[in-house]
Amino acid sequence: MRIFLAKVIEQTRTKEARVLPASVVASVDLSRWHLPPLFQWLMEQGRVPLDDMLRTFNMGVGLVIVTASAKADHVMEELAARGGREARVIGEIVAGDGPAVSYSGAPLLA
Repeated sequence: MRIFLAKVIEQTRTKEARVLPASVVASVDLSRWHLPPLFQWLMEQGRVPLDDMLRTFNMGVGLVIVTASAKADHVMEELAARGGREARVIGEIVAGDGPAVSYSGAPLLA
């Protein structure tokens, strides 16, 4: 089993696409983490729609790890043992040919 790491520095809609084949979609649940205050402020003060924010910023997700569902708990335990903080499952890889990333849920405000 391969574990893919993708440093999150580019547009949200493209970062997962760098590690996924065209036949699958990253389904991300926005309610799985708290949106940092900086991004909340930027959305409110700049009147920036969420869709634009998701395309432009990492929204507080610093690293994405894609692994088999059965290994997710083990990977999170390993990250915690090595000083990782706040690791969590934020979505899943599903069959599809739509956009590389699809979103569900509402962002949690800090």
